Amino acid sequence: LAAIHVNPHISTRVMAREIGIPRTTIQRILKQGNYHPYHVTLTQALTQNDMQLRVHFCLWAQQMIRADQNFFYHVMFSDEDHLPQLLEDVDLHTRQRMRIQLDGAPPHYAVIVRNFLNQEYNNRWIGRGGPVAWPPRSPDLTSPDFFLWGYIKNVVYEHVPTTRENMMERIRTACVNIQRAVLLKTVRNFQNRLALCIQGNGDNFEQFIR
Repeated sequence: LAAIHVNPHISTRVMAREIGIPRTTIQRILKQGNYHPYHVTLTQALTQNDMQLRVHFCLWAQQMIRADQNFFYHVMFSDEDHLPQLLEDVDLHTRQRMRIQLDGAPPHYAVIVRNFLNQEYNNRWIGRGGPVAWPPRSPDLTSPDFFLWGYIKNVVYEHVPTTRENMMERIRTACVNIQRAVLLKTVRNFQNRLALCIQGNGDNFEQFIR
C-alpha cells in the first residue's frame, strides 16, 4: 500500500512489474484496503452552439440508420490526403456508397479541398462547410479517436518498440490484424454514442459509458 501513497496514479500493472508479485495479488490487497481503481476522463469544453450542432448531427445520423442500418459501415473517417491510396483496392460499387468524414481542421475547410470533395463525392461527404456539417470538438463521436488510436497504441506498446522502424512495422501489423468483428462492434458503439449524445442534449457523455 505504500506504493499507492507515494504515487496514487500508479497502475496495478506497473506495481506488479516493479514489486515482482502477481497483479491479481495486488488487486486483492488493494480491495482489502478499500482502494478502488479510477480513470481520469478528459473531455472537450463545449459551448451551447457546439452542443446544438452535436444533437443536430446525431439526429441526422439516426435518421440515416433508420433508412439503412448499414449506412455507417460505408462512412470513412480519414484525412483527405490519404484518400487516393485508401481507395485503390475499393471496388466502384462500394465507392459509390461511401461517404467521407472530415473534421473542422483549417486544412479541411480550404476552398480547394471543399471544391474537390464536391466534385468527387457530390453530397456524400461530412464536414465543416459540407452537405452535412460535422460537429466541432467531437472526438467522442469519431471512431479513430474513441477507439482506433488507443487500440493501436496498446498493441504497439505491449512491448516497447526498439527502433523507429520497429515501431512503424508494429503499427502496420496492428492495423492489418484488426478483426472484422472488432470493426463491426465499433460501428455499433458509435450508434450507441449517438443516442447518449442526444439524451445528454449534446453535452459530453463518455463518463456514462459502461
